[in-house]
Amino acid sequence: YSVVNDTMLNPIMAFSWALKQYKEEAALKVITPLKAQELKEKLFDYWHQSPINLKAEKNHPSVFVNLMESFGLNLADFTNTEHNFLGSLDKHFKQDFLFKRFLSSSNGTIPSFANLFFVSPFSNISTSKFQKTYLDLT
Repeated sequence: YSVVNDTMLNPIMAFSWALKQYKEEAALKVITPLKAQELKEKLFDYWHQSPINLKAEKNHPSVFVNLMESFGLNLADFTNTEHNFLGSLDKHFKQDFLFKRFLSSSNGTIPSFANLFFVSPFSNISTSKFQKTYLDLT
């Protein structure tokens, strides 16, 4: 009954999870400030310029990213003339480029966001010893 165990948190289980997270954090490799600066310069190259794109200069494309939970896209499948669950997004779902069914990095919203925003397989950033570590460019 793992589902029941996961939903009924008790002090022993909470301590077990905290200890597991503590051990995971301790296993993370520490890098020197010099290496961190080197990586930051590679990731955030301010002086890099994209090549000239004449089509984009003429049309000024708009880019909108809507990231939904995996169950959220099902609403799009059931949208019809009688029940428009997408609202004003409906026309964009029909006319624009729409990418669906991506393979997420994890099973769950928060781990997927952590990997997307921080490019890190460690998803417990908000409850870890790194929660108050500020990144220069965020």
